[in-house]
Amino acid sequence: MCRGCYVCVKRGEDKCPIKDERDLINNEILENDGLVFASPVYSHMISATMKNFFDRFGFYGHRPTFFDKYAMSIVTCSGYGAEEAMKYMDKMLSVFGFNLVSPLELHFRPGKMPEKNKIQNQEKTV
Repeated sequence: MCRGCYVCVKRGEDKCPIKDERDLINNEILENDGLVFASPVYSHMISATMKNFFDRFGFYGHRPTFFDKYAMSIVTCSGYGAEEAMKYMDKMLSVFGFNLVSPLELHFRPGKMPEKNKIQNQEKTV
């Protein structure tokens, strides 16, 4: 998890004290023209895993890089909060420099999902 120490912003991301797969993920991002970022909605917000991703790459908010790349956000939700989560994801992707593609909000219900929700989800993805 990101510690919020701000070393990546002040001294460069290569000075980050956390040694994990961030650089491998970064290389994958740089090699692609477009990316899809997806998260379930928990308590009106993206998942902790997705939040940590944005925190670990937060230095791009100070040095936007991805102006030649496209990004799309997808959120899945079984109740409320999808709009807030989608706005947050799009805000972060925009700050990193991505060109945004229309986001996608999909609704799922625990157990047997109503047919109308299945149809709406299918219509959104076409």
